[in-house]
Amino acid sequence: MRASNLTSEKSVLTILLTCVILVLSFSSLLSAENDKAKKNKAASSPSIHFPALKDYRISFEVISSRREFYLEEDIFLTFKLQNISDKPLLIYEWMMNEPDNVKIYYRLYDENIKEFIESEWECLNPEIKQPVKRAVLDLNPQNSVFIDKEMSFVKKLKLSALPKGGAKYYVIGVLNLKSISAKSHPVVIRIK
Repeated sequence: MRASNLTSEKSVLTILLTCVILVLSFSSLLSAENDKAKKNKAASSPSIHFPALKDYRISFEVISSRREFYLEEDIFLTFKLQNISDKPLLIYEWMMNEPDNVKIYYRLYDENIKEFIESEWECLNPEIKQPVKRAVLDLNPQNSVFIDKEMSFVKKLKLSALPKGGAKYYVIGVLNLKSISAKSHPVVIRIK
């Protein structure tokens, strides 16, 4: 009888110990999830100020190879943002709808244009849906993020207004962020 009680006591102890381990594991998992949720909530809050980052090196460029398009088609250019530093880059204000992170400047092609003067270009600001959903963008050294951006200004053009060979436009992408800034080199696209 005594051995039977000992076995049942061991069973009870084993069950209790297993329950304690499960509770501790579950609570640490919940704690990690809460920390992650707080981080993403802070990044999504509209009242948060995102200070300018210091000591970063990035490359921002158009990587789409296609430069001739027809007026009737949807036109997208792909931009590449790359961390060219030797340390990780964290961008806390990165918008989850990635095209919102880039605004487009465009103008008719003119071979005499040698510099970007913002007031002489048309700007396509993204139509950002509220509330803004953000996530921390973590770019390790040499890592990149790619952003497909629609050239919606082309839809406003009229075929009858285009010259016979089509019209050329300069296009520049600019990061639509306050904590980090970058501008792509201008590319020329032709609309037929």
